[in-house]
Amino acid sequence: MIPYETQLELKKNVVEKAFAHFSNLDKSLVPNVLPTVGSPKVMHYRTKLTPHFDLPHVLRRSNKVKDVDVGALSVPIGFDSVNTGHVMDIEECPIGTPTINAQMPSEYAKVRANIQHYKNGATLLLRDSLADLQPETIEAQKSVVVTDHHATVYETVGDIQFSTPAGAFFQNNRSIIPLVIEYVKEQVLAQDQKKPRYLVDTYCGSGLFALSLASLFHEVAGVEISASSIECAKHNAALNKITNAHFLAGSAENIFASISYPPEQTTVVIDPPRRGCDQPFLDQMIALRPRNIVYDVGALLHACPSYMIDSVRGFDFFPQTHHVEGDYVL
Repeated sequence: MIPYETQLELKKNVVEKAFAHFSNLDKSLVPNVLPTVGSPKVMHYRTKLTPHFDLPHVLRRSNKVKDVDVGALSVPIGFDSVNTGHVMDIEECPIGTPTINAQMPSEYAKVRANIQHYKNGATLLLRDSLADLQPETIEAQKSVVVTDHHATVYETVGDIQFSTPAGAFFQNNRSIIPLVIEYVKEQVLAQDQKKPRYLVDTYCGSGLFALSLASLFHEVAGVEISASSIECAKHNAALNKITNAHFLAGSAENIFASISYPPEQTTVVIDPPRRGCDQPFLDQMIALRPRNIVYDVGALLHACPSYMIDSVRGFDFFPQTHHVEGDYVL
């Protein structure tokens, strides 16, 4: 119910408070936080929903399902209520894409029709995917809902095409991803007036940053501890005929073992999971000593004070929620 411009101001304040209260950095080290970049879509943008349900107690207690009037059972399917902790039945999600909302009733009906076959509750997957990869705009492409974690889903970011397993991570607001990519490109080029030479994309997943930024660099390396993600990234590089991007599966203890780029010509992009980077990762990256880093920051500056923050701003991946993604350039 809050006007969107006000939401963006509040999220700018979230980033400011994060630095003030959790980074343990002197405020003189942190530049003014830039305005939050808004999402082109503020409703019906989320391409992945995972509603869940709990098995009714009467089915858990009963050894004879035939004695239970399954048709009379009420099985809420949706998300946990903040106030009660119980599942609140969600018939429509206003931040979910129209394609997902159209599919939701039939998926819920399947669960309720087969509720006696579940031993416990379960989590559903509703993933909005482009029907196929065609050289057209996203708006012109038809989308479908994928419910199988092992199926393949398709996305395009600019002119780069991606295929990933439905259960794997990919940013869930496709409308704002091109803005993030363009911002990172601008920051990289602003740091290096001449064309920078090497990029290391850590936590690279299916290759979003590595492949989207490959045209700026002489060579790109994507590193990741998940071997399946590396195979997916290699497939996407071949799909887009990108030959200067290489993907390496490393161990958590020595993830940069195969990287030998000259530090003064190297940029690192770090897009970690929500928990952030662990200390062994940061120690290894500091030993790499790249010239530029794009990340979300605090412990890094304590460990290596020679770096300075050039810019700080939020990107609103999740309108109508309290979440905001930070983008920091060092």
